[in-house]
Amino acid sequence: MNSHYSPTPADADTERARAVRRVHQKLGVQIHALSYVIGNAAQIVVWWLATPELFFWPLWSIGSWGIGLLFHVLAVYVWSGGVSERRIQKEMGRN
Repeated sequence: MNSHYSPTPADADTERARAVRRVHQKLGVQIHALSYVIGNAAQIVVWWLATPELFFWPLWSIGSWGIGLLFHVLAVYVWSGGVSERRIQKEMGRN
């Protein structure tokens, strides 16, 4: 096995494709977070204008949507790549 690795054009394409996919994933999280803030802010305004004497019902949306956003963030920033890359490297070691 050669200890000096030089990437081939196919490797560069693969790296670029991975980078493009990661950019799209991160952009998806940013859009999700922005819609979370705007959507929940709108619900809070409606609650405040229409029914401030009632239970703070936007809490249900803030909490449940927040859980979804949390899992989206974890999937993109924590779980993607780490586990699968480790498994790939482990599998490559089995010849």
